[in-house]
Amino acid sequence: MSAMGTDLVMLLLQLALIGWPLLSLATLVALRRRRLAAVTQSLWILIILLAPILGACAFWIIQPTENG
Repeated sequence: MSAMGTDLVMLLLQLALIGWPLLSLATLVALRRRRLAAVTQSLWILIILLAPILGACAFWIIQPTENG
């Protein structure tokens, strides 16, 4: 691998290491602001903490709301 390729890999790794906690934190803040049942909110928190990137992305795609 060339020096430029190594630099690109390191840059992408650094962006991922910075972006992952920011995405999780932003998702947890957005989750707290939603009016969801305690059980629903707890399940989302577990999903986001156990599968951070996948859980956060799922939250933003699904956009859970409390009906009723």
